[in-house]
Amino acid sequence: MTSSQGEDIGQRLEAKHLQAAEQKRLCIMAKAQMGLSKLDDYYDVIFHHLRLQS
Repeated sequence: MTSSQGEDIGQRLEAKHLQAAEQKRLCIMAKAQMGLSKLDDYYDVIFHHLRLQS
């Protein structure tokens, strides 16, 4: 294997790792977005309930 081939393999491996990290980041962001959406829904329910009580 030449040093050029080794560099190419290293670059492809790095690209795979970067792609995997980006997928993980997107997954975390999606889960956070869903969590915030649920909190927003809970807030709306509580706010509506409190308005009905007053």
